[in-house]
Amino acid sequence: MTLTPGYSPLPLHARLLIRNLSDGSAFTFESEALVSNPTQDFKVDSFRLHKGVNGDHGTLQLLIHDHNNILTDSSDVLRASTIKREFSVELFLGKTLATESRQFYGKIKDVAIQRSGTGIQMIAVTAIGWGIVLRERITRLVRNQGKESDGVTLNVADAGTKVSSLLLDLFQQTDHYVDDNISKIGNIVIQTTTGAQGININDTDTKVANVNFNAVTFAQVVSNLSGIANSVWHVDADRILNVRDPSSTDSGFLFTNNLSADRAQNWDSTKIGYILNAPLMWQDSSADTMYNFIHAFGHFKPVLQLSDGQTPDASDNLDTAWHAIPFTPTTDNIWKIGIRTTKTGTPASDGSIQIWGADSSNEPNPNDVRYKKILNSSTLNLIGTDTPAEWFEIPIKPRLDVNPGDLLFLVFPKYGTATDTFNINYKTATGTFWDSSDGVTWTSRTGQSAYRIYDARRLISTLEITRATDNLSEPKEKAFPVRSDLEAQTVRETLLNAGSILGRQKRSYGKVIISSPESIIPLGASCKIEDAKTGLVADANIMAIDMMATSATDGVNRIELTLDSYQY
Repeated sequence: MTLTPGYSPLPLHARLLIRNLSDGSAFTFESEALVSNPTQDFKVDSFRLHKGVNGDHGTLQLLIHDHNNILTDSSDVLRASTIKREFSVELFLGKTLATESRQFYGKIKDVAIQRSGTGIQMIAVTAIGWGIVLRERITRLVRNQGKESDGVTLNVADAGTKVSSLLLDLFQQTDHYVDDNISKIGNIVIQTTTGAQGININDTDTKVANVNFNAVTFAQVVSNLSGIANSVWHVDADRILNVRDPSSTDSGFLFTNNLSADRAQNWDSTKIGYILNAPLMWQDSSADTMYNFIHAFGHFKPVLQLSDGQTPDASDNLDTAWHAIPFTPTTDNIWKIGIRTTKTGTPASDGSIQIWGADSSNEPNPNDVRYKKILNSSTLNLIGTDTPAEWFEIPIKPRLDVNPGDLLFLVFPKYGTATDTFNINYKTATGTFWDSSDGVTWTSRTGQSAYRIYDARRLISTLEITRATDNLSEPKEKAFPVRSDLEAQTVRETLLNAGSILGRQKRSYGKVIISSPESIIPLGASCKIEDAKTGLVADANIMAIDMMATSATDGVNRIELTLDSYQY
């Protein structure tokens, strides 16, 4: 068999760096196959590496010799390992030191000390890929696409709620943090290029009109937004967040069992994986795929129920008094509130908006608080200073059930100082609002506060995939649950994206076992697979990678790939 020029059949050998909580070097292991005089603070018996996409952050399992008990704390009767939980670990693999690349970056989560009956001690270390940090941070991300003057029609020019923009906000802004004192999430690199790595703007152009995540993890937000954009995601070994459609991102890799073929002969030798003499299987399935009707349930259509219809010419500063806006709902729920507000200075503490009932005198009743929502200082600092003020939308989650015709009040408690506050805008010489120095005794004032009240109408959205219909003898339907705060326009785009998968049959290849290539195999990207025996030539998506070394000396000789694709 003629090999591709430059192709190397050599195994991959390991170099490991373990860093302490201060990011200082704690332990190093270098394979003798890479370094002639290696540093080996410990002896690796074997290791196993798994990499996956979406909620699968990947794992690195190390089995380390500790025959002399040097990796346990002799000053502690508990004999804890000196390799600590939450230490970071990096795994580099290469056929030579010059061609090595980082294949894993993660955090150590479990350390087990194992002593056999012979007295030989081993230490088993399990690290989870760096994406685990996204499961350990909480967000309350709220964003709304701008509206036209009618308060309902979405402003198509507003790019702030594109999936790519929302992901950038998640990592670059802090207004959505649960507590302002919590430090900004670090060590996650966000790329906005259209290249092979990072957030692919072309793939994540879908807009989400209303975003209202209430105390969920960063990972849940990324997963949800990626799903809307029909993308997969993972944090790679360079701690880069990748969000992309695998089928539109070419890895440049060829997996083949015919290195003599013209295709392999002319391929980049560092991006070829030779399919080893092992079973090769592919399976086409329409189980839970190839639907021609997809129904979205659970979302609402926002309807502008009430609006003042006035352009404000004055403002009521909340540093001096409470402010209450009377309104009478015409339907049975409140889903979102819009107000015109400006800020003064830099709001430094949390504020709130409340919904109260009325007392017997039709005044704001502090004993009848129907709803309360905290507005953290970071959110308040997003308010502008220009007048007339832009609309500031506040989602009500879960939606508030009300009785049509009841008198209610939007209540804003006193807030901040004269130099650092926010203000409720209103139109003079018309209408009525209320103010109070203490939230108990209220006085009516002349002025029409600028507000909007939205209710929500539950919807069912249906998409027919005509290409799938052509391949079916009878209708095949799929219920597709979506978030309640998604507007109809977003749901439609979500269904169109989902239909590109759910409307096709799925092909899976089982475990494709290959020799170790020199370059890193990227997750969530497409590849070419070729089988000389059957003549198969196909594109597939790389969804998981597994590799192991039964000994550090032998290195990684084979890699297992999980591949799939979707086709009509």
